[in-house]
Amino acid sequence: MNKWLCISNPGNIEYLNKRVGIGGRDLQSHLFTFELYNPVITLWFYIIGLAVSVIFIKKTAPFVLWFIFNFLVIKFFITVPKTHIYNYVLPLLISSGLGYYYLIQWLKTKSKHLYFLSLLSLGIVLILLYIQSYHIFVDNTKEYPWDAKKILWYKNEPFAYNEVITFGFPHKRGWKEIDKIIDPSCTYITNESKSISQIYVRAKYGYNNSCHYVVAVKRPFVSKLENPTPFPQRKKSSIVYKYTHSGKTLTTVYKIN
Repeated sequence: MNKWLCISNPGNIEYLNKRVGIGGRDLQSHLFTFELYNPVITLWFYIIGLAVSVIFIKKTAPFVLWFIFNFLVIKFFITVPKTHIYNYVLPLLISSGLGYYYLIQWLKTKSKHLYFLSLLSLGIVLILLYIQSYHIFVDNTKEYPWDAKKILWYKNEPFAYNEVITFGFPHKRGWKEIDKIIDPSCTYITNESKSISQIYVRAKYGYNNSCHYVVAVKRPFVSKLENPTPFPQRKKSSIVYKYTHSGKTLTTVYKIN
């Protein structure tokens, strides 16, 4: 019963039609999403491992076929792939790992020197991947994945793309505290995404002449611009809350007089 209600819901059907369709999306879109989280050497490391796994296809066939099937479905039938590409990245990772494993086992039978050299090389690459992941996901001196970051000798350029496809990156602007400041019977507006602010704020989003707040966010998630919205109402208002981090004010809440 519930399943049929979900299928017949116009909103669900509209969302499905936006995401699924014949023709898919260009590979550049897939590549952008992948390299947003896995830059520098990751893609080539996976591709080489996949190529090696094809050599040992009798042992890796289920995983290689899993990757090929998922890749073709996502590529040609998903018009907005975004992070759904991980449906084929996962079997790619497994296939690649098996390729390196069977290659190392084969080298072990041929030469001990080649065996230890292969282990050393693999270890170095894994350490580099760990350092790369640390700079991307753990080190939050750069908040956004599209900001330029220096990873060892490599400095990636800021990403320029028309879609924001992100998860797992730190972005704190004090919204829980803001909810305590804003009177629930009032309304508010913000230069941040409405969908983000309404997760935390109980007050209604919009204008109310009798009681109204403005939440000005520095570097909001929805925009790469430093100050995308000037909020002229602030000139005739009072500051009721500021959220600061590392000595910088990132969010200011104004109450319109």
